[in-house]
Amino acid sequence: MCNTQEHTAMTRDKRIATSVTSEDKLDFQIAAMRRDVSESELLREIVDDFLEEEDIPDEVREYFKEELESDQGNPKTVATAD
Repeated sequence: MCNTQEHTAMTRDKRIATSVTSEDKLDFQIAAMRRDVSESELLREIVDDFLEEEDIPDEVREYFKEELESDQGNPKTVATAD
């Protein structure tokens, strides 16, 4: 993950979504409450930690950014974890 000052100051305007079971949703709510944070804050923390561990190099990020931008008009089927 890019930890530059510019990255830290970026607007958080993109969403990541998934579906979970009722039990998982309840457990996640409880985990957030136990940490005294919102579900959004907990999820953001989890994503930030994951991406920090991934340590994606800038050149890889730029390559995939260009690929995604060039495919804007041609959506591809992407494998998901669902």
